Amino acid sequence: MFDKLIDFLIEFLDDAKFWFFVREWEKCVLLRAGRFHKEYPAGLYFKIPFLDEPNLELITLTTNSLPPQSLTTKDHKQIIIRAAISYYTEDPTKKMLEIYDSSDVVSDLTQGVIKKIVVDTDYINLILPEVERTLTVKVRDTLRKYGIYTDRVTITDLTLSKSFRIFNDTIESVV
Repeated sequence: MFDKLIDFLIEFLDDAKFWFFVREWEKCVLLRAGRFHKEYPAGLYFKIPFLDEPNLELITLTTNSLPPQSLTTKDHKQIIIRAAISYYTEDPTKKMLEIYDSSDVVSDLTQGVIKKIVVDTDYINLILPEVERTLTVKVRDTLRKYGIYTDRVTITDLTLSKSFRIFNDTIESVV
């Protein structure tokens, strides 16, 4: 009970302040009465208590490892592929106002682009550097509309795999 009271008091005192800091590795999107007002770079700024809500966005390079995907290549080889993506926030206003969870959006959209490229490529060609360049360009084009700049997409693991699909917990053979 007291922990909720303490959290409430801390939040109240934070809202009551008439200033805020933006650090060198952040940008701030200021909402006034719930609407976009202005974007601020690093520095000390004043705000209207209880009316202005500063939202800080990291603008430094971030790298995420993507979960493995089980896919089939153009030459019908079943593979498991893992990748990593390096990106940073280019436009914090777009990122904040257009997407809810940026790490999920980055992961999901990147995996979708990887799938499109893998199903149109032969297994032996997936190790070529052009594939990673193509991945990076396509992911960059996809994420840029959300204010995120893709620095690089790297395939970290590529393995041939046998895959069996079981439907309704039974294996049926076709005669």
